[in-house]
Amino acid sequence: MNISRSIRVCAFVSLAVAASLATAQNKKEIPAADVISKSIKAVGYEVGGGGTKVIFLGTSSAPQASGEAKVEAKTGGTSIELKVTAMPQPTTLGAEFLTYVLWTVTPDGNTTNIAEIPIDKQGNGKLSTRAQSQTFAMIVTAEPYFAVQLPSEVVVLENDTKKNTKGKIYPDNDYKLMKRSQYSKLGNPLALTPDLKKVPLDMYEARNAVDVAKSHGAETDASEIFTKATASLQMTENAVTRKADKTEIMSAARRTIQFAEDARALAAQRQEAARIAAEREAAAAKARGEAEAKAAKEAAETKRKADEEAKRQAELAAAKEAQMKAEAAAAAVRAKAEADAAAAKAKAEEDALKAKEEAARADARSPPARHDQEAIAAAAIEPAAAWCRPRRRPGTRGGSR
Repeated sequence: MNISRSIRVCAFVSLAVAASLATAQNKKEIPAADVISKSIKAVGYEVGGGGTKVIFLGTSSAPQASGEAKVEAKTGGTSIELKVTAMPQPTTLGAEFLTYVLWTVTPDGNTTNIAEIPIDKQGNGKLSTRAQSQTFAMIVTAEPYFAVQLPSEVVVLENDTKKNTKGKIYPDNDYKLMKRSQYSKLGNPLALTPDLKKVPLDMYEARNAVDVAKSHGAETDASEIFTKATASLQMTENAVTRKADKTEIMSAARRTIQFAEDARALAAQRQEAARIAAEREAAAAKARGEAEAKAAKEAAETKRKADEEAKRQAELAAAKEAQMKAEAAAAAVRAKAEADAAAAKAKAEEDALKAKEEAARADARSPPARHDQEAIAAAAIEPAAAWCRPRRRPGTRGGSR
Protein backbone atom coordinates (compact mmCIF):
# COMPACT_ATOMS: atom_id res chain seq x y z
CA MET A 1 0.00 0.00 0.00
CA ASN A 2 2.72 2.47 1.05
CA ILE A 3 4.90 1.35 -1.88
CA SER A 4 2.04 1.92 -4.29
CA ARG A 5 1.40 5.33 -2.77
CA SER A 6 5.11 6.22 -3.03
CA ILE A 7 5.19 5.21 -6.69
CA ARG A 8 2.11 7.30 -7.33
CA VAL A 9 3.60 10.35 -5.59
CA CYS A 10 6.87 10.02 -7.50
CA ALA A 11 5.01 9.74 -10.78
CA PHE A 12 2.89 12.69 -9.74
CA VAL A 13 5.93 14.86 -8.98
CA SER A 14 7.76 13.83 -12.17
CA LEU A 15 4.73 14.63 -14.30
CA ALA A 16 4.23 17.90 -12.44
CA VAL A 17 7.81 19.03 -13.08
CA ALA A 18 7.62 18.02 -16.75
CA ALA A 19 4.31 19.78 -17.17
CA SER A 20 5.68 22.85 -15.39
CA LEU A 21 8.57 23.06 -17.82
CA ALA A 22 6.25 22.57 -20.80
CA THR A 23 3.92 25.27 -19.51
CA ALA A 24 6.80 27.72 -19.03
CA GLN A 25 8.10 27.03 -22.52
CA ASN A 26 4.67 27.37 -24.18
CA LYS A 27 3.49 30.35 -22.15
CA LYS A 28 1.55 32.78 -24.33
CA GLU A 29 0.59 36.39 -23.81
CA ILE A 30 -2.70 36.80 -21.91
CA PRO A 31 -5.14 39.52 -23.07
CA ALA A 32 -5.05 42.49 -20.69
CA ALA A 33 -8.82 42.39 -20.21
CA ASP A 34 -8.53 38.91 -18.63
CA VAL A 35 -6.08 39.79 -15.83
CA ILE A 36 -5.70 41.82 -12.66
CA SER A 37 -2.55 42.95 -10.81
CA LYS A 38 -1.26 42.30 -7.29
CA SER A 39 1.96 42.94 -5.35
CA ILE A 40 4.16 40.72 -3.14
CA LYS A 41 7.60 40.68 -1.48
CA ALA A 42 10.30 38.51 -3.04
CA VAL A 43 13.45 37.02 -1.55
CA GLY A 44 16.88 36.77 -3.17
CA TYR A 45 18.28 33.46 -1.88
CA GLU A 46 22.08 33.24 -1.68
CA VAL A 47 23.57 30.40 -3.70
CA GLY A 48 25.50 28.12 -1.33
CA GLY A 49 24.13 29.94 1.70
CA GLY A 50 22.32 26.89 3.01
CA GLY A 51 18.63 26.29 3.52
CA THR A 52 16.26 28.88 5.02
CA LYS A 53 12.70 28.65 6.32
CA VAL A 54 9.90 30.55 4.54
CA ILE A 55 6.48 30.90 6.18
CA PHE A 56 3.23 30.97 4.16
CA LEU A 57 0.20 32.85 5.45
CA GLY A 58 -3.40 32.25 4.47
CA THR A 59 -5.23 35.00 2.56
CA SER A 60 -8.85 36.10 2.88
CA SER A 61 -9.79 33.21 0.59
CA ALA A 62 -8.39 30.67 3.08
CA PRO A 63 -7.54 32.45 6.37
CA GLN A 64 -7.12 29.16 8.29
CA ALA A 65 -4.58 27.77 5.82
CA SER A 66 -0.83 27.99 6.40
CA GLY A 67 2.42 26.61 5.07
CA GLU A 68 6.13 26.34 5.51
CA ALA A 69 8.92 25.80 3.01
CA LYS A 70 12.60 25.02 3.23
CA VAL A 71 14.34 26.85 0.40
CA GLU A 72 17.97 26.32 -0.61
CA ALA A 73 19.58 28.04 -3.58
CA LYS A 74 22.16 25.94 -5.40
CA THR A 75 24.06 26.17 -8.65
CA GLY A 76 21.61 25.24 -11.38
CA GLY A 77 18.43 25.84 -9.39
CA THR A 78 16.71 26.29 -6.05
CA SER A 79 15.19 23.37 -4.12
CA ILE A 80 11.82 23.87 -2.39
CA GLU A 81 10.41 21.51 0.26
CA LEU A 82 6.85 22.70 0.92
CA LYS A 83 4.27 21.63 3.51
CA VAL A 84 0.75 23.07 3.63
CA THR A 85 -1.93 22.54 6.28
CA ALA A 86 -5.63 23.28 6.76
CA MET A 87 -6.18 23.96 3.07
CA PRO A 88 -9.87 24.06 2.07
CA GLN A 89 -10.93 21.60 -0.60
CA PRO A 90 -10.57 23.50 -3.92
CA THR A 91 -14.22 23.02 -4.93
CA THR A 92 -15.32 24.98 -1.81
CA LEU A 93 -13.69 28.06 -3.36
CA GLY A 94 -15.65 27.60 -6.57
CA ALA A 95 -17.03 24.64 -8.50
CA GLU A 96 -14.52 25.35 -11.25
CA PHE A 97 -11.50 24.77 -8.96
CA LEU A 98 -10.11 21.27 -8.53
CA THR A 99 -6.49 21.66 -7.40
CA TYR A 100 -3.73 23.91 -6.04
CA VAL A 101 -0.59 25.13 -7.78
CA LEU A 102 2.65 26.57 -6.38
CA TRP A 103 3.99 29.60 -8.27
CA THR A 104 7.17 31.66 -8.16
CA VAL A 105 7.04 35.40 -8.84
CA THR A 106 10.27 37.14 -9.89
CA PRO A 107 10.92 40.86 -9.22
CA ASP A 108 10.10 41.67 -12.86
CA GLY A 109 6.60 40.22 -12.37
CA ASN A 110 7.13 36.96 -14.24
CA THR A 111 5.13 34.04 -12.80
CA THR A 112 6.13 30.39 -13.21
CA ASN A 113 3.95 27.36 -12.60
CA ILE A 114 6.23 25.25 -10.39
CA ALA A 115 4.04 22.27 -9.54
CA GLU A 116 0.64 21.02 -8.45
CA ILE A 117 0.18 20.50 -4.71
CA PRO A 118 -1.72 17.32 -3.81
CA ILE A 119 -3.72 17.57 -0.59
CA ASP A 120 -5.58 14.99 1.50
CA LYS A 121 -9.07 15.21 2.98
CA GLN A 122 -7.73 17.21 5.95
CA GLY A 123 -6.25 19.80 3.60
CA ASN A 124 -2.65 18.83 4.24
CA GLY A 125 -0.10 18.35 1.51
CA LYS A 126 3.60 18.07 0.72
CA LEU A 127 5.66 18.96 -2.31
CA SER A 128 9.31 18.60 -3.22
CA THR A 129 10.30 20.57 -6.31
CA ARG A 130 12.84 22.95 -7.85
CA ALA A 131 12.80 26.50 -9.28
CA GLN A 132 15.17 27.76 -11.96
CA SER A 133 15.62 31.19 -10.38
CA GLN A 134 17.24 32.16 -7.07
CA THR A 135 15.17 35.34 -6.53
CA PHE A 136 11.41 35.02 -6.24
CA ALA A 137 8.27 35.20 -4.15
CA MET A 138 5.95 32.20 -3.73
CA ILE A 139 2.18 31.94 -3.83
CA VAL A 140 -0.35 29.10 -3.93
CA THR A 141 -3.53 29.45 -5.98
CA ALA A 142 -6.69 27.44 -6.59
CA GLU A 143 -6.91 26.30 -10.21
CA PRO A 144 -9.28 24.35 -12.49
CA TYR A 145 -6.37 22.10 -13.53
CA PHE A 146 -2.64 21.99 -12.94
CA ALA A 147 -1.28 23.18 -16.33
CA VAL A 148 -2.57 26.74 -16.25
CA GLN A 149 -0.22 29.39 -17.63
CA LEU A 150 -1.14 32.24 -15.28
CA PRO A 151 -2.15 32.05 -11.60
CA SER A 152 -5.83 32.60 -10.89
CA GLU A 153 -6.90 35.50 -8.72
CA VAL A 154 -7.92 33.03 -5.99
CA VAL A 155 -4.64 33.19 -4.03
CA VAL A 156 -4.84 31.09 -0.86
CA LEU A 157 -1.24 31.29 0.44
CA GLU A 158 1.52 33.92 0.18
CA ASN A 159 5.10 33.75 1.45
CA ASP A 160 5.92 35.95 4.45
CA THR A 161 9.42 37.37 4.94
CA LYS A 162 10.43 36.85 8.57
CA LYS A 163 13.57 38.20 10.17
CA ASN A 164 15.24 34.77 10.18
CA THR A 165 14.63 34.26 6.44
CA LYS A 166 18.06 34.47 4.86
CA GLY A 167 18.29 36.53 1.69
CA LYS A 168 17.74 39.98 0.25
CA ILE A 169 14.15 41.28 0.39
CA TYR A 170 12.61 42.81 -2.74
CA PRO A 171 9.41 44.64 -1.74
CA ASP A 172 6.41 45.51 -3.93
CA ASN A 173 6.82 43.18 -6.88
CA ASP A 174 3.78 43.51 -9.14
CA TYR A 175 2.49 40.48 -11.00
CA LYS A 176 -0.63 39.46 -12.93
CA LEU A 177 -3.44 37.08 -12.02
CA MET A 178 -6.09 35.52 -14.24
CA LYS A 179 -9.61 36.70 -13.44
CA ARG A 180 -11.67 33.87 -12.05
CA SER A 181 -14.42 34.83 -14.51
CA GLN A 182 -12.28 33.10 -17.15
CA TYR A 183 -13.06 29.79 -15.45
CA SER A 184 -16.28 30.47 -13.55
CA LYS A 185 -19.25 28.43 -14.81
CA LEU A 186 -16.99 26.93 -17.45
CA GLY A 187 -15.04 24.19 -15.74
CA ASN A 188 -16.93 21.48 -13.82
CA PRO A 189 -20.31 22.84 -15.04
CA LEU A 190 -22.29 20.35 -12.90
CA ALA A 191 -20.37 21.38 -9.76
CA LEU A 192 -19.56 17.74 -9.02
CA THR A 193 -17.42 16.82 -6.04
CA PRO A 194 -14.60 14.52 -7.22
CA ASP A 195 -14.85 10.89 -6.13
CA LEU A 196 -11.14 10.19 -5.87
CA LYS A 197 -11.66 6.59 -4.76
CA LYS A 198 -12.89 5.62 -8.18
CA VAL A 199 -11.42 8.23 -10.51
CA PRO A 200 -8.05 10.00 -10.16
CA LEU A 201 -8.11 13.78 -9.68
CA ASP A 202 -6.18 14.15 -12.92
CA MET A 203 -9.17 12.73 -14.81
CA TYR A 204 -11.46 15.42 -13.41
CA GLU A 205 -8.89 18.05 -14.28
CA ALA A 206 -8.64 16.72 -17.82
CA ARG A 207 -12.39 16.97 -18.29
CA ASN A 208 -12.29 20.44 -16.74
CA ALA A 209 -9.48 21.55 -19.05
CA VAL A 210 -11.29 20.38 -22.19
CA ASP A 211 -14.55 22.06 -21.06
CA VAL A 212 -12.74 25.33 -20.37
CA ALA A 213 -10.92 25.23 -23.70
CA LYS A 214 -14.15 24.49 -25.58
CA SER A 215 -16.04 27.27 -23.79
CA HIS A 216 -13.32 29.72 -24.87
CA GLY A 217 -13.74 28.85 -28.55
CA ALA A 218 -10.73 26.55 -28.91
CA GLU A 219 -12.86 24.17 -30.96
CA THR A 220 -12.90 26.74 -33.80
CA ASP A 221 -9.99 29.09 -33.03
CA ALA A 222 -7.41 26.41 -32.19
CA SER A 223 -8.93 23.33 -33.74
CA GLU A 224 -5.60 21.73 -34.63
CA ILE A 225 -4.67 21.43 -30.93
CA PHE A 226 -8.18 21.07 -29.52
CA THR A 227 -8.68 17.99 -31.70
CA LYS A 228 -5.65 16.42 -30.00
CA ALA A 229 -7.09 17.31 -26.60
CA THR A 230 -10.45 15.67 -27.30
CA ALA A 231 -8.79 12.59 -28.78
CA SER A 232 -6.49 12.34 -25.76
CA LEU A 233 -9.47 12.79 -23.41
CA GLN A 234 -11.30 9.95 -25.10
CA MET A 235 -8.27 7.69 -24.73
CA THR A 236 -8.07 8.61 -21.04
CA GLU A 237 -11.79 7.91 -20.55
CA ASN A 238 -11.24 4.51 -22.18
CA ALA A 239 -8.36 3.85 -19.79
CA VAL A 240 -10.62 4.68 -16.83
CA THR A 241 -13.38 2.44 -18.20
CA ARG A 242 -11.09 -0.55 -18.55
CA LYS A 243 -9.62 0.21 -15.10
CA ALA A 244 -6.09 0.71 -16.32
CA ASP A 245 -3.19 1.39 -13.99
CA LYS A 246 -3.50 4.78 -12.23
CA THR A 247 -0.09 5.84 -13.47
CA GLU A 248 -1.23 5.28 -17.05
CA ILE A 249 -4.45 7.19 -16.40
CA MET A 250 -2.57 10.07 -14.73
CA SER A 251 -0.10 10.29 -17.60
CA ALA A 252 -2.87 10.29 -20.24
CA ALA A 253 -4.96 12.77 -18.25
CA ARG A 254 -2.08 15.20 -17.85
CA ARG A 255 -1.28 14.93 -21.52
CA THR A 256 -4.92 15.81 -22.20
CA ILE A 257 -4.75 18.76 -19.79
CA GLN A 258 -1.66 20.11 -21.52
CA PHE A 259 -3.28 19.84 -24.97
CA ALA A 260 -6.44 21.52 -23.68
CA GLU A 261 -4.56 24.37 -22.00
CA ASP A 262 -2.44 24.94 -25.10
CA ALA A 263 -5.63 25.02 -27.21
CA ARG A 264 -7.29 27.48 -24.78
CA ALA A 265 -4.24 29.74 -24.71
CA LEU A 266 -3.82 29.67 -28.51
CA ALA A 267 -7.52 30.40 -29.01
CA ALA A 268 -7.32 33.33 -26.58
CA GLN A 269 -4.23 34.62 -28.37
CA ARG A 270 -5.88 34.38 -31.78
CA GLN A 271 -9.08 35.92 -30.50
CA GLU A 272 -7.11 38.80 -29.02
CA ALA A 273 -5.23 39.24 -32.29
CA ALA A 274 -8.54 39.21 -34.18
CA ARG A 275 -9.99 41.73 -31.74
CA ILE A 276 -6.99 44.02 -32.13
CA ALA A 277 -7.14 43.66 -35.92
CA ALA A 278 -10.88 44.43 -35.87
CA GLU A 279 -10.28 47.45 -33.65
CA ARG A 280 -7.51 48.65 -35.95
CA GLU A 281 -9.73 48.15 -38.99
CA ALA A 282 -12.57 49.94 -37.24
CA ALA A 283 -10.21 52.75 -36.24
CA ALA A 284 -8.86 52.91 -39.80
CA ALA A 285 -12.40 52.94 -41.21
CA LYS A 286 -13.36 55.64 -38.74
CA ALA A 287 -10.26 57.63 -39.65
CA ARG A 288 -11.04 57.21 -43.34
CA GLY A 289 -14.62 58.26 -42.75
CA GLU A 290 -13.54 61.27 -40.73
CA ALA A 291 -10.94 62.18 -43.36
CA GLU A 292 -13.49 61.83 -46.15
CA ALA A 293 -16.05 63.82 -44.19
CA LYS A 294 -13.45 66.48 -43.48
CA ALA A 295 -12.40 66.55 -47.15
CA ALA A 296 -16.03 66.76 -48.24
CA LYS A 297 -16.65 69.55 -45.76
CA GLU A 298 -13.55 71.40 -46.89
CA ALA A 299 -14.54 70.88 -50.54
CA ALA A 300 -18.05 72.14 -49.79
CA GLU A 301 -16.61 75.13 -47.97
CA THR A 302 -14.19 75.79 -50.84
CA LYS A 303 -17.06 75.56 -53.34
CA ARG A 304 -19.22 77.82 -51.19
CA LYS A 305 -16.47 80.41 -51.03
CA ALA A 306 -15.83 80.05 -54.76
CA ASP A 307 -19.56 80.44 -55.47
CA GLU A 308 -19.72 83.47 -53.20
CA GLU A 309 -16.66 84.94 -54.88
CA ALA A 310 -18.11 84.24 -58.33
CA LYS A 311 -21.39 85.83 -57.26
CA ARG A 312 -19.56 88.82 -55.84
CA GLN A 313 -17.52 89.18 -59.01
CA ALA A 314 -20.68 88.88 -61.11
CA GLU A 315 -22.41 91.51 -58.97
CA LEU A 316 -19.37 93.76 -59.24
CA ALA A 317 -19.28 93.27 -63.02
CA ALA A 318 -23.03 93.93 -63.28
CA ALA A 319 -22.73 97.01 -61.09
CA LYS A 320 -19.78 98.24 -63.09
CA GLU A 321 -21.63 97.61 -66.34
CA ALA A 322 -24.71 99.40 -64.98
CA GLN A 323 -22.54 102.29 -63.84
CA MET A 324 -20.88 102.49 -67.23
CA LYS A 325 -24.27 102.44 -68.94
CA ALA A 326 -25.55 105.12 -66.58
CA GLU A 327 -22.48 107.24 -67.14
CA ALA A 328 -22.80 106.72 -70.89
CA ALA A 329 -26.48 107.68 -70.77
CA ALA A 330 -25.70 110.73 -68.65
CA ALA A 331 -22.91 111.72 -70.99
CA ALA A 332 -25.28 111.33 -73.94
CA VAL A 333 -27.89 113.48 -72.20
CA ARG A 334 -25.30 116.13 -71.37
CA ALA A 335 -23.97 116.05 -74.90
CA LYS A 336 -27.49 116.41 -76.31
CA ALA A 337 -28.31 119.23 -73.88
CA GLU A 338 -25.10 121.01 -74.75
CA ALA A 339 -25.75 120.47 -78.44
CA ASP A 340 -29.32 121.75 -78.08
CA ALA A 341 -28.14 124.76 -76.10
CA ALA A 342 -25.44 125.50 -78.61
CA ALA A 343 -27.94 125.16 -81.45
CA ALA A 344 -30.44 127.41 -79.68
CA LYS A 345 -27.77 130.01 -78.99
CA ALA A 346 -26.57 129.87 -82.54
CA LYS A 347 -30.14 130.25 -83.83
CA ALA A 348 -30.81 133.15 -81.47
CA GLU A 349 -27.66 134.88 -82.59
CA GLU A 350 -28.55 134.16 -86.16
CA ASP A 351 -32.09 135.51 -85.65
CA ALA A 352 -30.77 138.62 -83.91
CA LEU A 353 -28.32 139.17 -86.69
CA LYS A 354 -31.04 138.73 -89.26
CA ALA A 355 -33.31 141.16 -87.41
CA LYS A 356 -30.58 143.72 -87.24
CA GLU A 357 -29.82 143.30 -90.86
CA GLU A 358 -33.44 143.59 -91.77
CA ALA A 359 -33.77 146.72 -89.64
CA ALA A 360 -30.75 148.19 -91.35
CA ARG A 361 -32.13 147.34 -94.73
CA ALA A 362 -35.45 148.85 -93.76
CA ASP A 363 -33.79 152.06 -92.69
CA ALA A 364 -31.85 152.18 -95.86
CA ARG A 365 -34.98 151.79 -98.03
CA SER A 366 -37.14 154.69 -96.48
CA PRO A 367 -35.22 157.74 -95.03
CA PRO A 368 -38.08 160.47 -95.55
CA ALA A 369 -40.35 158.75 -93.29
CA ARG A 370 -38.32 159.85 -90.36
CA HIS A 371 -38.39 163.51 -91.45
CA ASP A 372 -42.15 163.38 -91.80
CA GLN A 373 -42.48 161.97 -88.42
CA GLU A 374 -40.35 164.72 -86.95
CA ALA A 375 -42.41 167.31 -88.73
CA ILE A 376 -45.61 165.84 -87.48
CA ALA A 377 -44.20 165.83 -84.01
CA ALA A 378 -43.16 169.46 -84.28
CA ALA A 379 -46.59 170.42 -85.59
CA ALA A 380 -48.17 168.79 -82.65
CA ILE A 381 -45.97 170.66 -80.29
CA GLU A 382 -46.52 174.14 -81.86
CA PRO A 383 -50.20 174.59 -80.96
CA ALA A 384 -49.46 173.78 -77.42
CA ALA A 385 -46.63 176.23 -77.31
CA ALA A 386 -48.79 178.87 -78.85
CA TRP A 387 -51.51 178.47 -76.33
CA CYS A 388 -49.02 178.79 -73.61
CA ARG A 389 -47.76 182.24 -74.78
CA PRO A 390 -49.44 185.43 -73.12
CA ARG A 391 -52.04 187.45 -75.05
CA ARG A 392 -52.39 191.30 -75.23
CA ARG A 393 -55.54 193.03 -74.10
CA PRO A 394 -57.00 195.34 -76.51
CA GLY A 395 -55.77 198.73 -75.85
CA THR A 396 -52.80 197.78 -73.86
CA ARG A 397 -49.29 197.56 -74.79
CA GLY A 398 -48.03 195.06 -72.64
CA GLY A 399 -48.68 193.33 -69.39
CA SER A 400 -50.27 190.05 -68.57
CA ARG A 401 -53.59 188.78 -69.56
